[in-house]
Amino acid sequence: MLVPEAPVFRPTPEEFEDPLAYIASIREHAESYGICKVIPPAGWKPPFAIDKRNYRFRTRIQSVHELQQRTDFSAASESFNRGFQAWLRSQGKAAKRNPVVAGHEVDLAKLYRLVSGRGGFERVSDDKLWRDVARIMQDADKIRVPANIYELNCELCKGGHHEDKIILCDQCDRGCHLFCLNPPLETVPEGNWVCPLCREAEAEGGAFKEGHEYSLAEFEQIANDFKDHYFGGQEVSWEEVEEAFWKIVEEGEESIDVIYGADLDSTQLGSGFPRVGGRMGTNEYAQAMWNLNNFPRLQGSHGSMLRHVDDSIPGVMVPWVYMGMLFSSFAWHIEDHMFYSINYHHWGDAKRWYGIPSAAANAFETVFKKALPEKFEMQPDLLFHLTAMLSPRVLRQHDVPVFGVLQEPGEFVITFPGAYHGGFNTGLNCAEAVNFAPADWLRFAALSLDRYRCFRKPSLLSHEWLLLKVGAPVMPITLHVHACFPSA
Repeated sequence: MLVPEAPVFRPTPEEFEDPLAYIASIREHAESYGICKVIPPAGWKPPFAIDKRNYRFRTRIQSVHELQQRTDFSAASESFNRGFQAWLRSQGKAAKRNPVVAGHEVDLAKLYRLVSGRGGFERVSDDKLWRDVARIMQDADKIRVPANIYELNCELCKGGHHEDKIILCDQCDRGCHLFCLNPPLETVPEGNWVCPLCREAEAEGGAFKEGHEYSLAEFEQIANDFKDHYFGGQEVSWEEVEEAFWKIVEEGEESIDVIYGADLDSTQLGSGFPRVGGRMGTNEYAQAMWNLNNFPRLQGSHGSMLRHVDDSIPGVMVPWVYMGMLFSSFAWHIEDHMFYSINYHHWGDAKRWYGIPSAAANAFETVFKKALPEKFEMQPDLLFHLTAMLSPRVLRQHDVPVFGVLQEPGEFVITFPGAYHGGFNTGLNCAEAVNFAPADWLRFAALSLDRYRCFRKPSLLSHEWLLLKVGAPVMPITLHVHACFPSA
């Protein structure tokens, strides 16, 4: 086993009646793991409320092999092209330039990686995967240079003041104020300078790309076919899947691209739980306290402070739905504002989770930065973007405590404030998640704002307004989400 397991709790029917009171009762023990699993009492089985026949959603393409080992594609392409030209000469054939399709030169090195990563030419042909290969090969729209580059504006603050303090990117010619950068610059650096927008696009472009829209039936077919092909039709244990996943991530040699329906807004596409006023709205589970549509606004002696927030913040106040397939992953991160999170597994193959207690967060970040210095140099706020994984093996070698949870259908996973967590899917599945904030979350409120300020990130809501609302519920105050948090 890669890591020791986090605790599993089985509440009695009586304990299960008040979710936040129960979570408060297990917090002292479970929080030291950063993560835990809660198995509902027998008989608690809400129906799946999403209409499978008409459900459609957009996906992301995840390059699993680039989650930890970022490939230097320019060097790899040059090496491939040299080898390819040498092979042509050995066959007595003249060297050729790369073919041009629709006005664009085909990157043969990339084409080779994509085809070989899908089992080679014959398998791609037999399984009719050329359409997928062609889609990934398509070039993204090039960054356009402004028509009048002399009308300088900072891409970060959008202001045109202090033009003498604006530095131009050597890749896209867009400008940024020296003092708007993170970290700020005192002077213009020597040599070429690349703006954070280009660095972010380059960093995220490797591991995550925009995918197509699929019906649930189409996604199921793709997911099941991929798992069947990858393991040769054999039944495999979750431990074998775990070993295969981290082998791909750690070595970065086997090119594996998967698709993931992540962060699907349940207000737009529907929740897996029955919802009052929605499909199956009259079902008894529509008003159940463990229904994630109700969780952020739970009341009572251990009520969630988010019940005072009027805005429907996706993922925080209203659940996100996740459609997973083999090796699709959720990278290391902590929740917005360091809130608690709760995830429910509706159906399908297991999800493998990893958690790190909040007390070890600084140690985790230190090891992460030392292990992936190039990624952090390119993207200092890397851990905000959910694009990088680091093996639990590496973390544990540096004395960072990591604990695991295997989440099966019908089970909840809870992550605690300030706890880093991540994981992957062992096959086709559907899950749903949302945030909540009982009063003990306030221990992390100021720390979460310091983190936003350090990385110049906007917060999702104002903590002052939240405290005013909680402390004076009779006051005629309406809490609104702010684009930023101006003071602290």
